[in-house]
Amino acid sequence: MIRAGTLLMLIITLSEACDKQPTSLTVKVASASGDLVVVSVRNDSPRDVVLLSPMTPNRIVDPGACTLKLSTKLDDIIRPFAFTPELVILRSGAEQRFRVLLDPAYLPKTCDTWSVTTEYAYVNSDEIAGFRSKPSEELRQHILRNQHVATATDLVARNE
Repeated sequence: MIRAGTLLMLIITLSEACDKQPTSLTVKVASASGDLVVVSVRNDSPRDVVLLSPMTPNRIVDPGACTLKLSTKLDDIIRPFAFTPELVILRSGAEQRFRVLLDPAYLPKTCDTWSVTTEYAYVNSDEIAGFRSKPSEELRQHILRNQHVATATDLVARNE
């Protein structure tokens, strides 16, 4: 038989564990042309999330392998003076498309189909509010410790 105090502690622990689980985000490439990729992001969770610079990800093009990698994942090598993310709120259940200009990168016509990997970093929106009046380095450290990354690889036909 479980005592009332033990049962209460178990319920509190389970509730806290559920609160800390990452939300569910779906990313996919909607279209790609020579200098533009459209990325669709859907928030399938019950919480609002904050995306990190969804229109300006890091871009790595490998024309020989017909691959493109787009990533907004925050890495420790990004120094504090270079940390100026655009924070975009994506509401629970919402889907949004982001136009990613590849300039100066480009998807050459040598490949009809491209393998595009997207890594979109995000945090729960309730985590960000307390950082408005704090130095950006505190936000950067928090994101490094708590970011979630939605990843997908799509084969995309290159449009003209």
